[in-house]
Amino acid sequence: CSSLEVALRGIAWSMTHSVLVLRDGPGGVLAASSDTLALARSVYEHCYFIRHFLSRYSSANNHLIGELAGLSCLSAVFDFGEASSDWLAFANTELAREAALQVSRHGVAREQATHYQLEVLDYLLFAWLVGRSCGSELDGVVLQRVCAMLRFLRAITPQGGALPQLGDSDEGTVNRFRAGALEDVDAELMATVEHVFAPDPGHVPAAEKGFWYRLIATARTPEIPPRASEAVQPPERAQTRVESFAEDGYAVLAAADLFVVFDAGPLGYTSIAAHGHADALAFCAAWQAQWWLVDPGTYAYHSDPAHRAYFRGTAAHNTVTVDGLDQSTPGGPFMWIRHAPAHLAGAGTLGDGTLWAEGYHDGYRRLGLRHRRRIELSGANSFSIIDRFERAAGRQTRVNLHFHFDPCIEVSLHGVACTASRDGTDVVLSATLDPAWQWRTVRGSTAPLLGWYSPGLGRKVPCWTLQGSAIIDSAAVARTTFTFGTKPPAAGH
Repeated sequence: CSSLEVALRGIAWSMTHSVLVLRDGPGGVLAASSDTLALARSVYEHCYFIRHFLSRYSSANNHLIGELAGLSCLSAVFDFGEASSDWLAFANTELAREAALQVSRHGVAREQATHYQLEVLDYLLFAWLVGRSCGSELDGVVLQRVCAMLRFLRAITPQGGALPQLGDSDEGTVNRFRAGALEDVDAELMATVEHVFAPDPGHVPAAEKGFWYRLIATARTPEIPPRASEAVQPPERAQTRVESFAEDGYAVLAAADLFVVFDAGPLGYTSIAAHGHADALAFCAAWQAQWWLVDPGTYAYHSDPAHRAYFRGTAAHNTVTVDGLDQSTPGGPFMWIRHAPAHLAGAGTLGDGTLWAEGYHDGYRRLGLRHRRRIELSGANSFSIIDRFERAAGRQTRVNLHFHFDPCIEVSLHGVACTASRDGTDVVLSATLDPAWQWRTVRGSTAPLLGWYSPGLGRKVPCWTLQGSAIIDSAAVARTTFTFGTKPPAAGH
């Protein structure tokens, strides 16, 4: 019933066939079949089905790119004469078009979900590799987007750490080369792209996928395009830096061990924004490559409507709710019927060395309020969140601030002072809270849902959430400052 399922099977067959050709000769998977005609007919019908049932409507996102990648690979690897030529030309033209539509020139996938960015990157990369090895290389925009996507993923990942899990994730992979649960899928794919275009001479690739992809890339033409090799080289990054993706709404602030990703981007791709979360002006913060303030993840797609609504809703993210409402209005588990317009107003460095990024959104315009947030890194271990609420006087609204901690972090609150510590480390995160607000900590609440984290699809665990609350009837400001330090030595040591 889904062209993407058919396309993924086609990609697996294309890969298996290519490997068997290397071992057994041109017959490949067909020679290994007990009924060559039946298998050949099935491959043909896969191509026909994908071509005539593409996801042009509600799933015209990563699904469409995956389907076109599958059609491109099948048509390049298996030869059905004129039909294959027509399918291949069509798929490659459409892939180039969708790559330009769905990925910005700076490498940000417009679904606003880091997992689906990885998936789209793998589709585009594999289709480009197969086309290159079969003499039908894709348009240059595909290679440009692949390299740009890697650069963006690197930018939002702390050195030695994991990619933040922004937006939806179904944990799907395009090609797998080992059985069992896959760990560090993001690191595996980023290492694979690096090995394909700029391998470390004399070293075995860290990921098995990198070995196979490099083999495909050089099967026909050993020389990799120099522009790609240069584009994927890890850039020299200063320890203290601001990286702004203004067109796409992201900013990264880094100072020594402190790393903050700020999201002031749009809700998602197309009018339904199927895989986006209502997380405008949310942030994630890491210290020494470990995430402390986190995005909650996904947990469920279809099996649990209440949790689906919670995990993609505003209250589950490190941002602000007004009157308990989401910034954007949901219309079902994979649809938003009203988007919160969000904008990155700017990012940079002040004269005293303070790093900053600022954004705003109008998701609560219906309540007569605009939320503007500024993040400042004033040193190597401290950052502040300054929330401004712009409104005309007259109507009272309840505003809630939310800060979600990684599940392995313990949190304690004493008045307007909050401390957090991580098991196995001597690091302490102290939060100085605005005394004009009421503060509480919540963990694993079910009524209402609050204080949950999903490490993977179908899994959820409680996490500490710090919540500030105030009733405002005019313009207001809240400042929250987080400082990393070390535990004092125990008595007698």
